[in-house]
Amino acid sequence: MWEKVSTSVPLTGLLLENIKVFDSAEEDKQFVSYPYSIVVSQVCDVAQHCEYIRTSPDKNGALRQIIFQLIHLPAFEAAHFKNGTHFEAQYGYTFEKIGSDDMKRIKSNQDRRYHYILSDDPKIPDLVLDFKHFFSSPVKEIFDCLVEKEELRYKLDHFHYTQVIDRFSHFLQRVATPEKPKEV
Repeated sequence: MWEKVSTSVPLTGLLLENIKVFDSAEEDKQFVSYPYSIVVSQVCDVAQHCEYIRTSPDKNGALRQIIFQLIHLPAFEAAHFKNGTHFEAQYGYTFEKIGSDDMKRIKSNQDRRYHYILSDDPKIPDLVLDFKHFFSSPVKEIFDCLVEKEELRYKLDHFHYTQVIDRFSHFLQRVATPEKPKEV
């Protein structure tokens, strides 16, 4: 499932560690950091961007190949997620604990909102993706972080990252007709 890769390119399925994400215009709360996140931007978009940057010295030309933001999903350690503490460090929230029946459904990927990644590598904990939570970061920021720390990284293999992207896309495409939101 986890492949070791040596890359400074944010490949689809790449596990990012401790990436800061813009959160608020308030000066003291501008960024939060997540221990893990997984890149879900399409590999073809990232590849075209990289090729254009590598081969085009000026900023005029086929700018349609440029992407400015990468989409990634926070990947929560399963133990923190089950205990409801997965947003504690970022926002101070503690959610209710997840019961064993619900956790079984999540672990077997039977709940369309979540994706459970049972790690096959002792350096990476089991992770839970909650498709209601995703963010984008400037491509340059991600590249700079990857270049700055030249180290071996981990990436989901093709089968598993395709599964994550398919499920994430399906979740975002659902048609829901909730009650009219109450005023805040």
